[in-house]
Amino acid sequence: MKIDDLQLINVYSGAENYIKAENGDEFYVVTIAYFSKNVKGNLLVDTSESLTFEFFYPDQLPNNIVKSHKKILDEFLKNHYTRERI
Repeated sequence: MKIDDLQLINVYSGAENYIKAENGDEFYVVTIAYFSKNVKGNLLVDTSESLTFEFFYPDQLPNNIVKSHKKILDEFLKNHYTRERI
């Protein structure tokens, strides 16, 4: 898959991104989120990292989205999404 023309959604960091792992490690995550309307090719799953990849339209998003990912999606939909199907 080839993705061009990345547009920045936002950079997420700080106290809201504190993680304490099951093994006791503690750290802060920095997430940089982008979107693009220029996507070509097929999704390829690396099964050592993911179970599946899928594209969803906003009205078809699953209900069990991780809180931090929901924040990114909400910001994208509010500030960058238009009703045209991308």
